[in-house]
Amino acid sequence: LLLVDDSVSARIELGDALRDRGVKVRVAENGLTAIAAALKRPPDVILSDVEMPTMDGWTLLRMVRSRKRLM
Repeated sequence: LLLVDDSVSARIELGDALRDRGVKVRVAENGLTAIAAALKRPPDVILSDVEMPTMDGWTLLRMVRSRKRLM
């Protein structure tokens, strides 16, 4: 799972909760770093905040959908 959120506390809390349930979690602080991480190693799932600096969640969604590798 690739967890994308600009809030450090949200990434830590949600990431820890998911890891406690056996989910492998990678994190990114905005859509731009998330798309770079996803292209390097495509995740099974992307869980993203919508309102973030640099690149918001909606733009990230459009970029993911436009890349066959990530579908």
